Amino acid sequence: MEWVVAIRSDLLTPVFKAFTALGYSGFLFIFVPLGYWIIDKDIFARTGLWLLLSLLLNAYLKHLFQDPRPDPIYQLDPSVGRSYGFPSGHAQIAMVIWFWLAWEARKTWIWISSAILVAGISFSRLYLGVHDMGDVLGGLLIGLLSLVIFIFLTTKKFDWWHDLHPIWQVVALMIIVVAFFLLWPRRLPIDVVGLGFLLIGFWCGVGIERKLIFFKKHRDWWRNITSGIIGVILFISLRKGFQEMAGVLQDGRTTVIITQALVGGVYVAALAPWIFQLLKLAGKPMIFIKK
Repeated sequence: MEWVVAIRSDLLTPVFKAFTALGYSGFLFIFVPLGYWIIDKDIFARTGLWLLLSLLLNAYLKHLFQDPRPDPIYQLDPSVGRSYGFPSGHAQIAMVIWFWLAWEARKTWIWISSAILVAGISFSRLYLGVHDMGDVLGGLLIGLLSLVIFIFLTTKKFDWWHDLHPIWQVVALMIIVVAFFLLWPRRLPIDVVGLGFLLIGFWCGVGIERKLIFFKKHRDWWRNITSGIIGVILFISLRKGFQEMAGVLQDGRTTVIITQALVGGVYVAALAPWIFQLLKLAGKPMIFIKK
């Protein structure tokens, strides 16, 4: 890792710290809800699904291989703690999220922007000394394979899944999550449990929204921005409230984390859109009734 130290500078370090911030959950768990609320709920429902599945897969692989990170003397990112190195979660998630959005948009400038983001986020992990080349290349490869699978799952061959009742879709995801839990190498971390239940809660919310709420973003840009601000403030307040509760209740901490994950997922996909409708910040839905 000596080459990393050789290229570091006071000018480049803030740049790559900014890139690396784009790969942490603090950014992603705000970016995806905002996209769902103010850009396109269908695109970002799929994006949220792939994000959460990718996070589960990455956590599983890290605990399976238990590959150590580079020596701490090279590290400029204290957030990694004692977590494992292979595969790089930043590289894997960046490949899935940004190229998925480019695939959905089918626009040249978005492909170029996504390529820059994936390259910048991936290289930032090397620059900051928290991953070696194998970690990053492994993350990119796993992300690419995941992306190909996700794209395949949205083809017409899987129309039966898209037409499936939301309850059965949630049941299928519950089976996947339970399989992850049962096959987890060694002890199952509590944050992974929360991640699994967040996935279930989010897709429950997507099903509720599609069947009962019929959310549609408003044509007025200022209403969309307002709804996004309100949505984020409520989301952060909700998380803070559960975190305070988890800190007070020692014995019931696991229950609080699971409840927070389920409620948070439902909030993003269903409750927040319903609140926007009550506040007249959403467009009028077009409801088609089959004869």
